[in-house]
Amino acid sequence: MRWCCGVACALALAGPARAEVGFTLDPVTDTTLLGAAVGFVLLSEAVLRTDELGPQLPTDRDRLLAIDRWATQGDYARDFADRDGQAWLSWGTAGGLLLWGAVDSLALQTEPTPWTDLGLYAESAFFALTFTQLAKAGFRRPRPYTYLDGAPLETASDSALSFFSGHTAAAFALAGTSSYFAVTRQDSDLVKAGVIVGTGSLAFLTAWLRVTSRKHFVTDVLAGALVGTATGVLVPHLHRDDGKARVDAAPAMLRLGGGF
Repeated sequence: MRWCCGVACALALAGPARAEVGFTLDPVTDTTLLGAAVGFVLLSEAVLRTDELGPQLPTDRDRLLAIDRWATQGDYARDFADRDGQAWLSWGTAGGLLLWGAVDSLALQTEPTPWTDLGLYAESAFFALTFTQLAKAGFRRPRPYTYLDGAPLETASDSALSFFSGHTAAAFALAGTSSYFAVTRQDSDLVKAGVIVGTGSLAFLTAWLRVTSRKHFVTDVLAGALVGTATGVLVPHLHRDDGKARVDAAPAMLRLGGGF
């Protein structure tokens, strides 16, 4: 994790930036949306952690998708009880991306308002987590470790909040935003590739650790990666102030109408 962040930081410091590409935040719109997202994530997490909602029990393994079944094979005492280290390491890799976002925003960018970048990182992560919380409450999918042989009967709500992975969604959201900044601001292809590969590797490692620790199925992290990447790219794209993010449909409609 430190190696990836170090390489990305060195590349960002070495590469020339495109000063003409900027981003803006609307004080009313963005503050309202970000505040609502943060509040919803925190409140929903608090409710889900009370065990007020009884967990859904695991079903027959044969009813799972083929790519998910392998995560349910094994013994609880042998294959899950000693995996706490991997679960905590996934927090570390996701935290590395969070740290990179802060450094990228406050220290490495040449924007006159680095807090704009930090706000976009925050929006990407919390919008992705908002989708995550809605999906977890709706699906209430048992986690892989509940299927293991010898697994105790779970009564905690968290045991049925597998779909989809919030760690993965947030990690890929941060990686997507960082990569978007690099692609739109940096002239050096080496810098672009370094940031994309570095942040993408941390996001992938986060997803892998969530699966190997038996906290999530493969489909859980795939969904998290898709939602996180989409959020991480769209949030900064829709805040560009050079006009490239705005699509004017009128000329296209006139051309289409002129063809009849």
